[in-house]
Amino acid sequence: MSKAKQVDWRKAAPAPVVLTFGKEDYLSSRAVRSIREQLKQVHPELEVHELEAADYRAGQLLDLTSPSLFAEQKLVIIRAVEKCTDELITDGLAYLEQPSADATVIFTHSAATVRGKKLLDAMRVNSKVTEVLCLEVKKDEEKSAFVSAEFSAANKQIRYFSSGMKQRIKLAQAIFSDVPVLFLDEPCTNLDETGYALYQSLIQNYASHKLIIVSSNDKAEYHFCEEVIDIKKYK
Repeated sequence: MSKAKQVDWRKAAPAPVVLTFGKEDYLSSRAVRSIREQLKQVHPELEVHELEAADYRAGQLLDLTSPSLFAEQKLVIIRAVEKCTDELITDGLAYLEQPSADATVIFTHSAATVRGKKLLDAMRVNSKVTEVLCLEVKKDEEKSAFVSAEFSAANKQIRYFSSGMKQRIKLAQAIFSDVPVLFLDEPCTNLDETGYALYQSLIQNYASHKLIIVSSNDKAEYHFCEEVIDIKKYK
């Protein structure tokens, strides 16, 4: 029996059906973005649809992947399959039997629950599926390897990085340091939407056991803090 192709998140590429699987939401979002950009380069008029698996209704997958009048390529992203409806499982199984030639369908699953296992099992024995592994980075050596790989992927010295990339490096150096206290001064400066997602992921997964002090006027940077001190009240 043919099996799905498994690849690291850095090697994510368009396929009839893609499954991103693992607890690292940031890596999954990077993989999805990469596939979207690759498709855009080939199909500038790419039609993109995004759905939450928990809100899926019967028939949506077929409707969104059916050939359009102008034969435009389609990208359908179905997020959080670990929260999917029964209808998605039914439609997903049917779709795997004959994926559309005019579409790429991405399913994301955080591995947080076993919900959707029947659909996952069917994907993993289907040769038209690519599974993108977004496995949790736990050990110190894995964290160091992740940062080193980011540098290697950029293929240039740090001094030539963009301001956003330099900020990512600073965050990684601070959060991965073996210290009990972190002081973060406007930590998302120069970061785009993806950078904000990285920041949230790093704090949630690698700094929850530390005392974190954030200096910021942006609530998105300190929303996880249990206490807030407004300096203006102490003038």
